[in-house]
Amino acid sequence: MEWRRWLRFALPLGLTLSLALINCGDDPEPDPYNASLDFDQLDFTQIGQDQEMKDSPWGTATLGYENATELMYFNLVVNGRWVVQNLPVPASKKRRHLTFAFDLGVSEGTKVSSLSYAHDLTPSLLDSMPTETDTATVSDRGVVYGSGFQGRVPILVNPRALELGGAAADSAFHDPGFPNTGAGNMECVPAAVSNSLRYLNDEFNLGLTEEETSLATMKPATDWDPRGCPFNWYRTKDQFMKDNRYPISTRRVNDFDQIIREIKAGQDVELCGDWHCAAVTGIVRLADGRYVLYVTHDTAQGEGGGEITEKIIYDPDTGRFEGSPGFFDGSGFSYFVVECPMA
Repeated sequence: MEWRRWLRFALPLGLTLSLALINCGDDPEPDPYNASLDFDQLDFTQIGQDQEMKDSPWGTATLGYENATELMYFNLVVNGRWVVQNLPVPASKKRRHLTFAFDLGVSEGTKVSSLSYAHDLTPSLLDSMPTETDTATVSDRGVVYGSGFQGRVPILVNPRALELGGAAADSAFHDPGFPNTGAGNMECVPAAVSNSLRYLNDEFNLGLTEEETSLATMKPATDWDPRGCPFNWYRTKDQFMKDNRYPISTRRVNDFDQIIREIKAGQDVELCGDWHCAAVTGIVRLADGRYVLYVTHDTAQGEGGGEITEKIIYDPDTGRFEGSPGFFDGSGFSYFVVECPMA
C-alpha cells in the first residue's frame, strides 16, 4: 500500500518537473546585443522647390545595439520580403544607432502604419532570411533636402527591392558619439566640417574653442552663401585653417581604400557626392569590390531632429551610391576631404 501511495504523488510530480523543463527549454535566449528597431515611412520636401512626396515608398529601420565585440551582419525581413541582406555593421561595446533605408513595397501616397518584420544581428553571413516575426508600428519622418553645392540639383529616386551587402574584406569605424550638428538649408558642407573639427578637437586635445569649431565659423571658412558652397570649398577651408592657425591639414582624396587607412589612424573624413556632403564615420570594403559607408549628417535641414548615422553603398562599376534618399541615393562620387591634426 505504501508504494502505491508514493506512486500516486510521484507521477504527477514527475510530470510537473518534465513540463517545467520543457517550458524552460522553449524560453527564448536573451539577446546579447540588446538590439532594437524603430521604423519610419519617409515624407520628402526639397528645399526651394514646390516639390513634396508624402507617404513615399521609402522606409527606414534604425537599429540600436551594443556589446558587439566583432564586426556583425544585419539582416531585415519586412512583410515577408528580405529587404536588407548581410550588411556589415561595426563592433561596438557602447550603444550605437544606425539607419538603413529600404523599400516599403508600396506606391507613393500609400500610408503604412504597421508592418511585420524579422531580423538578425550575427557575426557571420546568413544564407537564408530570418523567420521569427514580430510586428511594429511605423512612424512618419520628414526628410528635408537640398543641394549643398552651388548650381547642383538633387534627385530623388525610388528604392530598390533589396539592399545587398556581403562579406567584409576590410573596415574602419569611428566610435559612437561622433558630433552631429544640425544643419540649416544648404548648410551640409559647413555642418560636416564643424562636426569634423569638433571630433578632432576632442580626440586629439587640440585646444580649439567652441566658436572656432562652430557651424557659424565654418560658413565663411568654406565660402558658403545661401545657395550652398562652391564645389572646390576645401581649398578655401584649407587657407582659412592656415590663416587662422588651426593645427589642421586638409587634403582631397579619391581613393576609397586610403579612406579606410585614414579612419583607422583616427583622421576625419568628409564625403562629397554630386550635391551633398557628410562626415564619414565608417567604411567597409566588401569582398566583391563595393563599399559600405556610414555617414553622419542632418536629414531634416532647417527643421532639426534629423541627425542620424545611415548606411550608403558605393558600387565602382556603376559609379553611384545607394541609400540615404535625397542626399546620396542615385548620386555619383566626387571626392573625399581628409582632415588631420598637424604634429
